[in-house]
Amino acid sequence: MGDLRKILGDRIRTARVRLSFTQKDLAEEAGFSAPQIISQIEKGKRELKAWELVSLATVLRLEVSGLTKRLKKQFTKRFFKENLRLGQQNRITGQGLAKGGLLEQL
Repeated sequence: MGDLRKILGDRIRTARVRLSFTQKDLAEEAGFSAPQIISQIEKGKRELKAWELVSLATVLRLEVSGLTKRLKKQFTKRFFKENLRLGQQNRITGQGLAKGGLLEQL
């Protein structure tokens, strides 16, 4: 999941630089309390809430879909690969979809 946050962070940084915004400028315009939050987002160290993503996209003059393009496909691939591995483990342990199993991990 960290890789996806990093890709999104890179896209935000690219858009910010394109508009000649500093992290402080972007933080103020998007309603964040500190520029360090933008730094964390750009480095992929912080997850975004939905409102934050919408606010950033608006300030950066982008559609949310422009920032998230192809992330779903990458996430879906990784999700199914990981859950295939978990499914194989669950068959061995007998956990299946019950508590402690696949659904609880979602």
